[in-house]
Amino acid sequence: MKKNLLRHNVFFWDFDGVIIDSDQVRKKAFEDALSEYEDIKVKKLIEFHNKNGGLSRYIKLDYFFDKILKKTVSQNHLSELLSRYGEYCSNQLINNKYLFNETINFIKQYSKSKIFYIASGSDNVELNFLCKKLNIQKYFSSINGSPESKKDIVKRIINKHNYDLEKTCLIGDSVNDYEAAHHNKINFFGYNNTLLADIKGTNYIEKF
Repeated sequence: MKKNLLRHNVFFWDFDGVIIDSDQVRKKAFEDALSEYEDIKVKKLIEFHNKNGGLSRYIKLDYFFDKILKKTVSQNHLSELLSRYGEYCSNQLINNKYLFNETINFIKQYSKSKIFYIASGSDNVELNFLCKKLNIQKYFSSINGSPESKKDIVKRIINKHNYDLEKTCLIGDSVNDYEAAHHNKINFFGYNNTLLADIKGTNYIEKF
């Protein structure tokens, strides 16, 4: 698998679940931000979050109000919830203990011979803040997050640099990551989610 991986020159890395073990922190952040709402409703959002790890918090909160609560929310209140969510995540995830050591070691080893980007569903400002605090931003040509969608991030960067699609890949832990790679006609490598190994044509990384 490693040989197959290393034939690529350009790598798009998902952040949550691939570079950093943030899942429990993200769930707690939703619970904290939405503490004024019924637990059973918030649990439904967590279920949606579990199935759609690669989607941004913007989409998840839209889903919460539109599909679960079936009510409108003011922009001011939505901004307040997003701020509370982001503050919780930023305070927790600056700790290096959450980083996946094997992923970071691979990135450090090949960052000078390969071109690395982060394409994440995490908020762009928060993402750049965390990468700076974790001292990993130096390994990436750019760090990109929401509200721009992952498939659009990948498309924009590929088009800007005219990268060879056959030599470009995306590494992610969710179906949304697979869809972003498939949409842009680049190779996909699943990681940290064995369900991805069942998707036809998917390469799966057991360990780096």
